Amino acid sequence: MGVLARAYVRAGPCMSVQVRAGVRACAASTPTDASNPIVNLSYATYAGSFNHSTGHTQFLGMRYAAPPTGNLRWRAPQAPTPVSGILPAHLEPSTCFFTGQGEQAKTPFRMMGLNKRDPFSPSEDCLFLNVYTPADMSNIKKKLPVVVFIHGGGSGFNWMDVYDGNDLILEANQGVVAVVIQYRLGVFGFLPGSEVKRNGVLNAGLRTLSLSP
Repeated sequence: MGVLARAYVRAGPCMSVQVRAGVRACAASTPTDASNPIVNLSYATYAGSFNHSTGHTQFLGMRYAAPPTGNLRWRAPQAPTPVSGILPAHLEPSTCFFTGQGEQAKTPFRMMGLNKRDPFSPSEDCLFLNVYTPADMSNIKKKLPVVVFIHGGGSGFNWMDVYDGNDLILEANQGVVAVVIQYRLGVFGFLPGSEVKRNGVLNAGLRTLSLSP
């Protein structure tokens, strides 16, 4: 990953988003109401929400891998444990741990100035993604291409909620489904060394992406 954010485009129908009872009906419903858009990922079912500003449907904070904690730290990613019921997907998830604000390995100085930011809620349990779809998927006769956006940041910094997948849909004239994804960063995702190689895996952050849709 470079410092600049990059996008990875998959032209095939990589994900099937199913809408139950129509997206327009969810505008006046609560996030967990049965009339909300529903996506079934086989291991979990999520209820999304309608974005009134963009007119799109969004599913925020959907898990795509098991929490990389405990015995799974510095290990190859594992598939999520199946859960029953319908889970809400209308809030941004915790960010992955990253280096301090603006800090990098080459210099202790801040790159982003001393402006205060809203507090983050970093966690090792951070392997989530956001999915954005055109509003009325029920009227679309064919599967749409999926654009998967993987943020940059030198493999040690950045987070996904500053990248709005709604913008990708607007640029594509409602012709894509947009996915924005988080992955392990810094020492949790890219810790080098022979000891890590012997007892775990190298480039765990990149390996994590292999489980994404």
